[in-house]
Amino acid sequence: MKRHAILAFAAALGATLFASRGAGQTNYTRLLDFITSAGEQAPEGVVAGPNGALYGITAGYYNSYGSVFELSAATGKWTETFLHSFAGQTGDGSNFWSHATPVVGADGSIYGTTTGGGTYDGGIVFQLQPPSVAGGTWTETILYNFMESGGFSNVVFGADGKLYGATSGGGSYGQGTVFELTPPASGSGEWTERALYSFTGGSDGAYPAGLAIGSGGVIYGTTGGGGGVGEGTVFELTPPTPPDKSWTETVLYSFIGGEAGGGPFGPPVINSDGSLYGTTGSTVFQLTPPATPGAAWTQTILHSFWGERYGGPDSTLVVRNGTIYGTVSPLVCICYCYGGAVFELKQEASGAWTETYLHHLRGNLEPFGSVVMGSDGNLYGTTFWGPGGGDGILYKIDPTIAASEASDEDDSSDSSNGICNGGWRFLTPGRQR
Repeated sequence: MKRHAILAFAAALGATLFASRGAGQTNYTRLLDFITSAGEQAPEGVVAGPNGALYGITAGYYNSYGSVFELSAATGKWTETFLHSFAGQTGDGSNFWSHATPVVGADGSIYGTTTGGGTYDGGIVFQLQPPSVAGGTWTETILYNFMESGGFSNVVFGADGKLYGATSGGGSYGQGTVFELTPPASGSGEWTERALYSFTGGSDGAYPAGLAIGSGGVIYGTTGGGGGVGEGTVFELTPPTPPDKSWTETVLYSFIGGEAGGGPFGPPVINSDGSLYGTTGSTVFQLTPPATPGAAWTQTILHSFWGERYGGPDSTLVVRNGTIYGTVSPLVCICYCYGGAVFELKQEASGAWTETYLHHLRGNLEPFGSVVMGSDGNLYGTTFWGPGGGDGILYKIDPTIAASEASDEDDSSDSSNGICNGGWRFLTPGRQR
């Protein structure tokens, strides 16, 4: 997409140097090297589950259809366990180039989507139920079979026990939908799907990228396209009264592109004060609700990554106690390869936000997806590649320890690629959105 080409160029020309918060003990720990099944790709991010475990989905590649995995340190050492491998057949899903992370339900089940497979090869919404006996087999249930594939965002639970999600294509106008899945009254069987809104591709937005549920069942989300100038939107869907009527879509903000940001990615984060935080390819932004109902929301760019050497953010944020955490990852290396970084944004007494890079992931270790905060207060994240071209790693960052640029990922790939050696180098082919 246009924004990524601009960011790649800006990242190459940027002269901003890595700013260390201090020397001494490193805040970074490499916990585990992924060993994915044959033909699979490394995961794009993880979500936190019960007992400190992490869960994620791998995308299929070559002869594989993707899988769901668990990462756990219950034995004192981090281990990777595959809970389910998708079969890619009528009775199961297949997952290719998916950028959606799963959600863990109150019962410990894992819920998520695949981009293909199912009865109509349009993708599925699945549930993986944990075994009743430790070490047993997880049980997959297909909750819904989509008739057409449009690519799927995250799914989220509402307070009503229903699942909500979005497709980046399909719908009445082919520009994506927001859907609702209602569990069966009997407790078993396929869930009932209802399209809540179909995007037209005009000022209302196009290609929804993620959802979050606010108070009163209001849905907030982002679109990668459409809006006033085609650079995407942040929107609100308000539930109807009575509930069988149409939902109401309101565009809260239309992005204008360039240094002001465009093409937001992933679901917004709802803060305790009702404001929304999110990312574009070049900015971290905040949307503040109006004091008077019906008035315009206020958009503020908290930080611009325009021209910085590590590229820009394209994943969901973590917001804790007024501090924002996220990842940046450039798509193209020119002369030097920088795998990306984990950043922190803190608001000063003056109201200004200060950015600090907590850790620079060197070489091929491009962060994939957002970081998550564990119950121990540490940040956990994954990379797409591993050292020497491996399947990626799981890493931990302690945000209370001062950053240090040194890492165990230093290798020759950090400076041996790009037009200086006769060509451009794409870190993750096909990741353009």
